[in-house]
Amino acid sequence: MKPSTSELLMVLVQDLSLRIAPALEDTYLQSNAQLWAVLCLLTNQEQARAADARLKDIHSMRAMFGTFCELVEPKLRARLRVAHEAEDPGLDNASLDATHAELTELLIVLQETLEVREDTDARDACTMIWRHLNTSAQRHALILPFS
Repeated sequence: MKPSTSELLMVLVQDLSLRIAPALEDTYLQSNAQLWAVLCLLTNQEQARAADARLKDIHSMRAMFGTFCELVEPKLRARLRVAHEAEDPGLDNASLDATHAELTELLIVLQETLEVREDTDARDACTMIWRHLNTSAQRHALILPFS
């Protein structure tokens, strides 16, 4: 049986925390081993949900681009439509990260464009963008094991 990435990282966390760190006599090295264990634990969390979180963000941003494209000038409208109609990237982290970064930059441009306006449609759109950003931050938050 081939162990999963998650299983391998958890074995590493256990060995670093329970076997390696206590066996080190130097307290600095003990601290480093414990820190590496925590980093492995956080890496495990990230890899377990990375694709899901990024894909949900991508879908949310694309939906907003489709909804708000009529609120902006033609050049930005065209960019929003292209992003809205694009197909999902592959599920590998590199593709998801690249698409996520590209759409996030476009979301910033959209938000900057709308925030200077005072009409109700722009205000409502900004509220939805802030809601998306809050939800995204919650999706990507790491849970520290000792908090």
